[in-house]
Amino acid sequence: MGEDLAIRFLRRAGYYVWQRNCVVGGGEIDIIAIKDHTLVFVEVKTRKDAFKYDPLYAVDDAKVKQLNKLADTFIEEHEPYLKRIRIRSYRFDIIGITLKGKYLYRKESLIHCEDAFTDASLSHRPGATYQAPHQDGNTKE
Repeated sequence: MGEDLAIRFLRRAGYYVWQRNCVVGGGEIDIIAIKDHTLVFVEVKTRKDAFKYDPLYAVDDAKVKQLNKLADTFIEEHEPYLKRIRIRSYRFDIIGITLKGKYLYRKESLIHCEDAFTDASLSHRPGATYQAPHQDGNTKE
């Protein structure tokens, strides 16, 4: 459900969603998208309202290293095509989704953190794109 919401959000924001649940190099990349000649590797984290922490913080240093390795493998495997479509750069985004409800979940908030980390360093940038505030009135900072 979370990835469906993330894909819908990305498409509305002008991204071309190239692949979903891409298995590469012994792991999986949630979403691979393209926007403005930039290849975007997107990690989606979805949490229910029972969780009391921001879903963005579910991406730890180990996950960052894994995503870097997977992205390197993906780029290597698709290099001729990426050159042909003139991809100039790549980045890593995180989309954090919080769901609300007990049985029928609905989206409470979606946070898009562009360029969330580079290389093997984690640098969450809370200057993210907010789609909806939490019902309790708090915004993610």
